[in-house]
Amino acid sequence: MFFTSLFLLFGNSLMFATTQDLMFSPAFYETGTGCIWTRPHSELLSMDEWFLAGPAPGIYRDEWLEAAADYRDQVSQGGKRFLLLDTARGVARVQPSSALTRLLKLQPGDELFYSFRARSGKESVFSLTLEEITHEQGSPDNWQKTLQTLHLPGDGEWHELSWSVNIPEDVPETCIAAPVLTLMPGSDMSASAEIAGILFGIGDTERMSLLGNHLRFMNSTHMCRCIYNRDDLEWAGSAFSGYFLFAYDRRFYTPEEGYKTQALIEDFQERLGGVDTVVFWPSYPQLGVDDRSQFDFFDDMPGGLTGLREQFRLMQEKGIRILLPFLPWDTGTRRENDEAEKQLIALVAALEADGIFMDSLSGAEDRLRMATDSEKLGVVFVPGACPPVEQVSVCNLSWAQNAEYPIPPGIPLLKWVEPRHMQHFVRPFSLDRREEIEQAFFNGSGLMIWENVFGFANPLSEEDAALWKRCVSILRSMHKPFTSSLWDPFFPSLQEDLYIHRWPGAPGTVFTLINKGEPLEYVPLIRWKLPESLRADQMVVYDLWNGGTLRWDMNEFGAVQVWGDVERLGCIAISFSPDENLENLAAQRKKEQLPEASSRHQYLALPQRLAAPAANASSNTGGTDGMRFISGGGITLAAANPGNPADERLLPLQKQAEAETHQVNPFYMDEAQVSNGAFQVFLQETGYHPENDQNFLKHWGGRSMPDALADLPVVYVSLEDARAYAAWAGKRLPTEEEWQAAAQGEDGRCWPWGNDFSSQHCAPAGTAPASVRSCASGRSPYGMYHMTGNVREWTESEYSDGITRFCILRGGSCYEAKGSRRYVPGGPQPVTARTKYLLMHPGLDRSSLIGFRCAKDAVSAG
Repeated sequence: MFFTSLFLLFGNSLMFATTQDLMFSPAFYETGTGCIWTRPHSELLSMDEWFLAGPAPGIYRDEWLEAAADYRDQVSQGGKRFLLLDTARGVARVQPSSALTRLLKLQPGDELFYSFRARSGKESVFSLTLEEITHEQGSPDNWQKTLQTLHLPGDGEWHELSWSVNIPEDVPETCIAAPVLTLMPGSDMSASAEIAGILFGIGDTERMSLLGNHLRFMNSTHMCRCIYNRDDLEWAGSAFSGYFLFAYDRRFYTPEEGYKTQALIEDFQERLGGVDTVVFWPSYPQLGVDDRSQFDFFDDMPGGLTGLREQFRLMQEKGIRILLPFLPWDTGTRRENDEAEKQLIALVAALEADGIFMDSLSGAEDRLRMATDSEKLGVVFVPGACPPVEQVSVCNLSWAQNAEYPIPPGIPLLKWVEPRHMQHFVRPFSLDRREEIEQAFFNGSGLMIWENVFGFANPLSEEDAALWKRCVSILRSMHKPFTSSLWDPFFPSLQEDLYIHRWPGAPGTVFTLINKGEPLEYVPLIRWKLPESLRADQMVVYDLWNGGTLRWDMNEFGAVQVWGDVERLGCIAISFSPDENLENLAAQRKKEQLPEASSRHQYLALPQRLAAPAANASSNTGGTDGMRFISGGGITLAAANPGNPADERLLPLQKQAEAETHQVNPFYMDEAQVSNGAFQVFLQETGYHPENDQNFLKHWGGRSMPDALADLPVVYVSLEDARAYAAWAGKRLPTEEEWQAAAQGEDGRCWPWGNDFSSQHCAPAGTAPASVRSCASGRSPYGMYHMTGNVREWTESEYSDGITRFCILRGGSCYEAKGSRRYVPGGPQPVTARTKYLLMHPGLDRSSLIGFRCAKDAVSAG
């Protein structure tokens, strides 16, 4: 029965190697960060997932070019692939794609056959596990179980390793699980191996037949370049300048001024020479504070989707394309009946977006391409992780994020395979962007400008902005040569440490130059044989980098030699007839001068400041009923960063913040969170209604409070709403130091009740908010209720760096988003935990799980 199933899966493929090769492809498998897809190539070539290195010393350029061209042809025609696994790079694991896993639908009692071909220079251990695919790969919230382990000899020879196991009976009924093959780290925490094919199957002919049909539909023996010939997607090939627009950036929106899109567009043009794409980012790292999904954050933008679409149209009128992010790992927040991809496509259509940025993904499936095209044409796909070369058929544009630049320089692998593929170089946490800019320009590629990294300001320096402005003006003006298949990399240079690419085309042939040595002053740069069909007296050599024209001479053998200066970058264009575009570019360069000194800006949090009391606070002192006296003292604050400390992409931010000790004066603080009932009294006595009432008291369902909510903590209030209540009550919000002092007492405990966690003392994760004076056993040493769990609390600790505002939330909540380490940590949190909550506008700031309590100075307490 089992071998009959394999026959149905692979048709009449009888050779074991052939069946493995058929399905061993990035189209059918998902891999961990420690894996790289490769193909066989000449020993003359050296490459990683990002770059093809240039000719090494001792290798003739012509031989290197021939080998590189052969590799490109092999990729285009399809063929054998290998998967390199290296635990030093990350998690070295491979599993069937989500689509294959759902078709296979492993069930208890199934007999699973799993075989793979591998080799390694060191004895290695592989494990085969079953893992749920509901959440992101490797999430601890996924159900998983180890099935088998196998040893691979370290003799460097190919070996066939196989298992035949029964799926255990304890697989959860609703669980869809994939067989996951993992290379285990060795005793020295490193291991590497190479896999040449995987074969798996079960004894159910019906499911295997469905799987086989899917494989035959998806399999392609050659690379399709159709998307580069589509008129609606052609724009991506010249989209050299991208901008990452963080929704919380005050240059885009402030509550006081509203949207500032027009001013932002003008800044793009003046400072950066304009941008071609904007990736608009509204949700992460805020996801997980409450149950809002990535799509809900768009709805909560100022003016909702309609207001946001108007801003996008302003950008599109200036030629800026809009890309929306898709976060595939967001599976633990609020879900609607529609699949996430259907919601994504609907959002793209509603906002009239031009592309989808696929966070953490290395590509997309053809079915998403077809589904998107049926709803809206002209939408590009942009993987955030390094895509395998096969994805060039689906994705017009990609990121080279934190790529390792080879020394000496190399060429982008994807651009070599398809010169019309646009790739944006980006290193979000780099203070000096010169290297990314140089790599992008030299290789006729693009740059992603990322100046607000999830709430940390890292603007381009004046020097880098001017450098990129010069580069992008050349790239745009000469985009046809830069996307031509006639690209001639590593053209012979007359100077050591000077590297040159030649880009034939119209109106002229372009040369990009990068100098890795000392500045060159008036030296011969390039030499070539002038074709007999061209006349030297008609040749004009433009210096597109410094301006003007360059001197050239010709020897007796008809070889033309060009002279010039190159400090770090250079660009030369050769034309055999006057060209207005080249004349204008060269003239423009003459007028410009790059700044000599760098003026960098780094993130610097302003000192914490208490909000000034409201003008009417003295008319209602309110006394200290329901408040507790806190003696104050020394408080040590842990680091506060956005998102989740376990999120590897935020590690550079985690390292910037250090613990600090602060002195707290005596004060009073409410023993309980402000309830809905108390907030209703405030509304009745003051008639308070916020100017921006988006999501204000959303849980009430109107202006009147449902009686059932009276004793529960008030939520869906902004920082401004909470301050207004506190001022009316003759109080203020506590600073976060005060909050911690009230929660922790004087003995430095971890939880309000002691050092050991117990869900009996709080409103734990997975429950609903409880009455503000419940869980009495969990009170702090000062008698404070719900200092962990229940709902998070606003504090008066608001910060700003002039570009982003944020407030520190305290206390954790009764909600926890599961399935990804990228969510804000949920559930009850230790009393030292600080949540950095980014602020944009009250409608977005208001949350179903953020409330507050009040404080007042001890010296002024009545």
